[in-house]
Amino acid sequence: MIQIFSFKYGGARYMANILKHIKAGCGSFSASLCALLFVTALALFPADIPDISLSNHAWELDHGVRIENGTLIVEGDSAATRRAKIIVPAEAFGHAPLYLAGEIKLENAALGKNYYHAPKFKIYQSDDLTKYAARNISSGGNTDWSLFALKYQIKKEDRAAALLVEISMQQCTGIFYVRNLVFSLTPPALELNSFPYALPEHLVCSIAIEKNNTKPFNNNLLGANSQFVFDADYSYDSPIIDIAVKDSGITLLRFPGGTVANWYDWETDKYFIPPDGPPPKFGIRDKAFRYRAYETLCKNNKLSTIQVFNILYDSPEKSAQRLRSLIRDGMRPSWIELGNENENRDQQSTEIYTAEAYIKKTKSVVDALKMVDPSIKCAVNIQHGNLAENEWAVALAQNRYFDAVVMHPYALKGGSAFDTETMRGILKAYMTVKEYIDDYRTIFMRTPLLISEWGCPAVSKKIVQGNHITALGTADAFFAIIENADDNLVEMASLHIFFGDFMGMYYVDADRRLVKRGYAIVFRMISSVFKDSELFTARSRSPELVAGLPAIQARASRSRDGIIRVFTVNKCPQKAALVIEIDGVPYAGAWSIESFSETDITDHREYAINENPVKKSQGSGAITLAEYSINIVTLK
Repeated sequence: MIQIFSFKYGGARYMANILKHIKAGCGSFSASLCALLFVTALALFPADIPDISLSNHAWELDHGVRIENGTLIVEGDSAATRRAKIIVPAEAFGHAPLYLAGEIKLENAALGKNYYHAPKFKIYQSDDLTKYAARNISSGGNTDWSLFALKYQIKKEDRAAALLVEISMQQCTGIFYVRNLVFSLTPPALELNSFPYALPEHLVCSIAIEKNNTKPFNNNLLGANSQFVFDADYSYDSPIIDIAVKDSGITLLRFPGGTVANWYDWETDKYFIPPDGPPPKFGIRDKAFRYRAYETLCKNNKLSTIQVFNILYDSPEKSAQRLRSLIRDGMRPSWIELGNENENRDQQSTEIYTAEAYIKKTKSVVDALKMVDPSIKCAVNIQHGNLAENEWAVALAQNRYFDAVVMHPYALKGGSAFDTETMRGILKAYMTVKEYIDDYRTIFMRTPLLISEWGCPAVSKKIVQGNHITALGTADAFFAIIENADDNLVEMASLHIFFGDFMGMYYVDADRRLVKRGYAIVFRMISSVFKDSELFTARSRSPELVAGLPAIQARASRSRDGIIRVFTVNKCPQKAALVIEIDGVPYAGAWSIESFSETDITDHREYAINENPVKKSQGSGAITLAEYSINIVTLK
């Protein structure tokens, strides 16, 4: 596992400490890495970067927090937040990106009632605590020391004199260990051999297919979320968007997006600017959403629609008029979402700011919509995680006026650097999404679930969004979705987000080329296996990386012309065997395999729209899955 030196910066002392660590510390580093650290430090670190080491006596420690032998130890409390904090001068950083880096470990950690009740790091501007970066440590399983980093950048318009660094356990239990803290001006580099889990000894994935045990695959699981109010140059009627839709294999497109839907005025097709509430924070204020272009795109590509209605500002009557208009235009939605993530304070209004207010408003809207179309399906929204202790979710669970619930169980969200914690979180995407859905079942039982946003939107597009680890995580998360659709609990899913520079499956690069990320390749593979198919109920078996997290997964389908295909993901850095049984007989016949893998799994990659990095081969008998690969195995 990667280790980090803890330097004390400042003039001659800074240089002396570097030399001391280079001489004494290379026993745990390769000579080349030590040399690289030395050269990088000389080139990139000015003499006045502040000392943030745990030997600095400026650290302020709450009750239950201590420093022992160079390690910060935070003991969690489910009823309190326990912090260690230090204020450091900001002058050395200017407006360049900075990284708070170190090593972390958790012991018996359990999250609190909300997903953000977790161990975490924060960096604030000390004179304005509304300006900060934060990262929750929520992937679990950190029983070994792991590399961690949090990025922060002071905006050009800000003149911060000092930064407040805070390490805490917010209303959660367990013990949080931190050591080797350092400020860096470059992101930490994760070695390719730093697989964050213990590797099972025998990597074999088996699936026992029974030809008579199938169910029709629900194509509404192949949706995407998108909007274009962030983008001055593109919209639903841009030719490149039609090209991307055809390339992707999506079957459903959400409108008008997520957060932005809370301010969408369907009559003007623009943002509604409330006179007495917070204005929309995102996008171009006066840009049209281009609903008519969205309608044309959907009709031309035979896409289903799910619509997010404006619960914050539209009256029940105005909502009913919107539904009438959609039906009249031949765009009756499969579902209507009653707002987007309205438990979040920044997605509320002066009217809708509590669960009670949300329930009262959405009840009246549902009544109005059912008067227009009694069979229209309406869905309320909740957060994810520890729902039995979430007042918003508990209040909704006591009602039955809605047809479904919307939840956005991202596998990993937040953070700003690619480190061991990020890699661990992405590679346990299946487990994370499954746990959120299992938790949902505890209070909403059989109420249908709509996953109108999902994915691994972890960090900066140049660090994680375009690398192969995120492609693996996306494939892994889909297994949790399809598994929970087996009993029809999950009725739709749309990947976030279809197009855009930050985290889109597709985007336009600096050379004005339409390109795609690795998880666009994955999505196309998923669609080609499952769209319009019969899904076999058989689930695969493989060794686990940790309890509840298969190292390899597989699901199989049968196409309309009778071809059996197996979709698999091998998340491990070693090859694995795939063993298929059909009606009790081991399959030893001919096969072809399409495999998507990369030699450098951490490197940012983008692919031209016509590029296909999937490698094809064929054979018979034993089937081998490449390391770090997503695969389609077609039986002959």
